[in-house]
Amino acid sequence: MAIDRSKVLHNAQLLASRGQFDEAISEWKRLSVESPGDGSIFNSIGDLHLKRNATQDAVTSFMQAATAFRAEGATLKAIATLKKILKVDPSQYDVYRHLGDLNAERGLLNSAVQDYLVLGTHYLKEGNSQGALDIYRRIVSRDPSNLDAQRQVAELCLQENMPDEALKVYLQLGREWSAQLGYAEAKEAYQAVLRIEPGNSEAIQFIEHVEKTDATPEQPVKAGVGRAGGQARSSEPVDLLAEATRRIEAKQFAGAEAILHQLLTVDPGNQAVCQLLAKVHLHRGDLRVALGEYRYLAGAALRAQDYGQAETLIAEFLAIEPQSAAMRELYGELYDARGDATNAVLQYEKAIELLLVHPEPGMPTLPQELFEKVAALAPDSLAVKKLTALMQGTAAAGPSAPTLSGAPLFSSASISSSPA
Repeated sequence: MAIDRSKVLHNAQLLASRGQFDEAISEWKRLSVESPGDGSIFNSIGDLHLKRNATQDAVTSFMQAATAFRAEGATLKAIATLKKILKVDPSQYDVYRHLGDLNAERGLLNSAVQDYLVLGTHYLKEGNSQGALDIYRRIVSRDPSNLDAQRQVAELCLQENMPDEALKVYLQLGREWSAQLGYAEAKEAYQAVLRIEPGNSEAIQFIEHVEKTDATPEQPVKAGVGRAGGQARSSEPVDLLAEATRRIEAKQFAGAEAILHQLLTVDPGNQAVCQLLAKVHLHRGDLRVALGEYRYLAGAALRAQDYGQAETLIAEFLAIEPQSAAMRELYGELYDARGDATNAVLQYEKAIELLLVHPEPGMPTLPQELFEKVAALAPDSLAVKKLTALMQGTAAAGPSAPTLSGAPLFSSASISSSPA
């Protein structure tokens, strides 16, 4: 049988007014059984515990209230209740974890970080390195630009005998500081890397470069970005594209990539940045990724009739991977658009020869399509005769030869309409 809520509330208030706090609490607890998700009930119980000077009981009830408020989406009530706990008992440091989570949910990043830092600092003083590591990880997950928190994570990982994670964080720190031109801090991070992994090539390259060029930490960081994620004091922007280019030339690909990704978060789709990122992938050997990027960038330049830029991109890729049928085809399209039939035929011819050896998956008709372009551009050329003979020889070699609708590509029937 459901209890009469209004009657119970009346009794609880009456008992409290008489100073009978234990009896009043018992009445409120009757309501909590029927409404376990009502934060206001536990909040009232907590207030009554305070009146009877039972601080720990009050803290327990307030925590129940905050949990209930949070569950029902009453974030501000939950925060107010948690702050009430800290007012009653400032030693309840774990409350700061909940406050940080709630402020993070509200999008108040600075407030969340400050809450976490109070708890993290407390854990460090207490020698609770595992607890501190958990808190600083939370800070980094919510504010990746907080480099001080990243450094603390790396140091704590070492204390907890987690060298692999420490190495990863120190490398990231080195890249981030370097991207902001904080060379002294970056060097310190990379030196930590070498203490964990003495042969790390990225750290060795960076330190050698800094020592050789005498780079200093006085150079300004990127305008608008401070070293701990705040506002920079310098109003002069740094040419980070030039810095990324320098690193690519020095084969410091990880550092260059960190800078470029940082720039893309500010200006997604920036063509100059995308081109340098493609160059990183190309020279690092990520050819499959680089091919997709170069085809897109060169194709966009071609459609915009920026033929010089398109040729630069295509030639750059082919200098590293000359056996790319896809880029040879694109080169042919470029020359065709320029009206240079001779070089267009030459590039299409090379693409066809490559495709006959390494067919493009899912595109069995591509060699014939390119042949038709060659035949249209130079019907009487030696290229047509050469490709016809080559294809016929390939088709005669066996069933593995590329076919179109079941018939060998470049059969005599398919080219009978073209002059020999």
